[in-house]
Amino acid sequence: MHLFFEKLQKDVESQLTWHIRSLAATALKELNIKGTTFAQDASSLTVTFDEHLLEANLQKGARLTGEYILHYCDDVSASIKKIALKLCNGWKEQVLGAYRKEIATQLSKIETELANISTLADAFRSIQYYKGIYEENIKLLQVPLDHVEQLLPEIRQEWENERQQMRVYDESLQPDVIKKETGSSRENKPFNIDETQSVHQSETLIEKMDRAIELLANKHSFTRYIQHLQDKKKRLENQEYTIALFGAFSAGKSSFANALLGEKVLPVSPNPTTAAINRICPVSEEHKHGTANVHLKTADQLLDDVRNSLKVFNLDCQSLIEANEQIRTLKRLNKSEGRENIHLSFLLAFAKGFEQYKEQLGQTLETNIQQFQAFVANEEQSCFVESIDLYYDVPFTRMGITLVDTPGADSINARHTGVAFEYIKESDAILFVTYYNHAFAKADREFLIQLGRVKDAFELDKMFFIVNAIDLAESEEELHEVLDYVNDQLTQYGIRFPRLFGISSLLAINGEVEQSKLPHFQKAFEQFLQYDLLKMVLQSAEKELERGKQMVDAIISSASESNEQKAERKRQLHTARKQIEQLLLDAKPDQIITNVKQEKKELLFYVKQRVFYRFPDFFKEAFNPATVYNREGLKHALAELLDSVGYDFAQEFRATTLRLEAYSKKMFHQVFAQLEKEIQILNNELSMTDFELENRKTPEFPNAFQHINNKPLEQTFKHFKNAKSFFEKNEKQAMQEELQSLLELEADIYLQSQDEKLESMLQTWIKDEHERMIAEIIADITEQFEGWFEALEQTVNVEEWKHISKLL
Repeated sequence: MHLFFEKLQKDVESQLTWHIRSLAATALKELNIKGTTFAQDASSLTVTFDEHLLEANLQKGARLTGEYILHYCDDVSASIKKIALKLCNGWKEQVLGAYRKEIATQLSKIETELANISTLADAFRSIQYYKGIYEENIKLLQVPLDHVEQLLPEIRQEWENERQQMRVYDESLQPDVIKKETGSSRENKPFNIDETQSVHQSETLIEKMDRAIELLANKHSFTRYIQHLQDKKKRLENQEYTIALFGAFSAGKSSFANALLGEKVLPVSPNPTTAAINRICPVSEEHKHGTANVHLKTADQLLDDVRNSLKVFNLDCQSLIEANEQIRTLKRLNKSEGRENIHLSFLLAFAKGFEQYKEQLGQTLETNIQQFQAFVANEEQSCFVESIDLYYDVPFTRMGITLVDTPGADSINARHTGVAFEYIKESDAILFVTYYNHAFAKADREFLIQLGRVKDAFELDKMFFIVNAIDLAESEEELHEVLDYVNDQLTQYGIRFPRLFGISSLLAINGEVEQSKLPHFQKAFEQFLQYDLLKMVLQSAEKELERGKQMVDAIISSASESNEQKAERKRQLHTARKQIEQLLLDAKPDQIITNVKQEKKELLFYVKQRVFYRFPDFFKEAFNPATVYNREGLKHALAELLDSVGYDFAQEFRATTLRLEAYSKKMFHQVFAQLEKEIQILNNELSMTDFELENRKTPEFPNAFQHINNKPLEQTFKHFKNAKSFFEKNEKQAMQEELQSLLELEADIYLQSQDEKLESMLQTWIKDEHERMIAEIIADITEQFEGWFEALEQTVNVEEWKHISKLL
């Protein structure tokens, strides 16, 4: 009964409690109820029951039959639903009580406003009355006057008085402003395309920002605002993009990159284990065209890579010198098995180049284009390289693009997996290349599944998929069939509505650009840069310019008031400032942490389910007739299975981290909006710059099952008698089920340890960012209060501020 109770508790939590909390949070949002108390209550709603409920629903004397068990489960379910309904009704009454108070408060405000409107209506009627009297008097003025000559001296005296008060406008006395010709252009425009609406909008906004910065530069209450504006202006002027290029080894990545660059810049890398990260960057004053910085691996990084390859041959080493000795024993091996070939090739290249580069490990070498190409193409050099920055001046890089050619999706370097994920996360766009007549290999599949996991976590769909070498198609019909097949495969991997392009880099490099269909991709890609990416920057810049004008107008309003109004205004501002400071002092990140923790719990619950949903496929790939034909093959198959499942867990954790970061940003946005709303209730003229969270590097997640004891798992080999009965009878299925049962227990240990790591990272990040957000809000509003007090306490040139407002 106790085991049933524990299982039922978990099911109620995932199938009932989580949904109740979600619905409660949605209801609060729709009702627009302020305050953190109800939000905290909503996130902690829990359907609780004990074992007595299970016992109370037992019918004494009933026979244990299938029908009785069904009735018993229905009774238990009904009892739990009653508890849930009571819980919801209790919370609902509390919320409705608060909502009724909120409505009563709003109604009281409306009644007060209505009373004020009634007073104004009475005043309006009085005005209408006196207006009638005024019009009657005007009519009387039309009557010809006697003795007009008596009025002339008085009129002449009034004209003389007005002439003496007249001031002649002098431009030199006005504030300096930027004088630019409309439509002026910048050098190195961000897009290698014709002038477009977005580019015009960008140019216009930059001019407006320059003008605002110049006009407000000497106004001390606008120091922070100017800094924000300069930052946004810099983003518009220096549009820089990081484009990550992915694809399996031999997928045509290098040729596609060369087609984009318009020159044969990148040579083909010889080996997926030796491939480094190649960044093709725009030139600068510091880095001239055709120069490259080659960053060599550190001794520790190189030792990790060597040990990883030696492990394939059941060898290990503790130093690079020892590794050299170990490799000598491998030179006699026959190259037969594909996986071993790749590792052996790397190890032999390491041994060949070690003497040349052992003293330079961890250093950065400055080279030219020819030396760069040697470091990429020659295996005995490339195996020592961590990454290379090549500075190359072509139209593609002049658009501000850094093209990152990553190691193949099939790289077995564990470090490459983490690096690749950071580029997935941080890059502005992702280009995935596959070859026309290559089916997706296992490495492709796993990488694409990872893209599918994280695709919806990004604000924009930044993924482009390229089928290279379409010149191999024998007909248009065949080409469409291949593209349809790739589209279907991507959809199966969780990538819905993929942007898919077929191109031929060979035709493009040979000058047959139109036939290559490369321009079709380029047009879509440039539109993405020009509209999708630039749009968010433009909107942010426009909002900040509008905020500046509102701040100026608030100062004008304060400075234009009478002395009595200024005194009352100062009193109101002091009161509002104290209330806002207390509001911000009371603001804590607890609710964000609670919500993120709940989201994490739900996501990790489904991580285990998803991984073990794929377990039969992993088992089938590892335990297949080609590899399992005797008991020795079982150990290799088990190792492959553990690698596959363990890698999938690590990838799931990386994706979960990204989802949680996106969810945290959403929570911060809501909290910021709520704080802004509450601050503007106290003073509706205050405004704040939108808060942007700083990204955190994804934690390192090791593959699961790396250090478990395989002996208990090998006990499942008892189901193997011989290959024929193993695959034709039920022995394979029995082993699979027993292995899954054992690994689920190990998975729980892994999930708990990584959950703790993730929890620590998230809490630290959220607390730090919340503290920074509050500090920025305080700095923004403090500056505005100081500006208002200056306008109220000192003599302010209102006409100058009005002139500034007009120019903004």
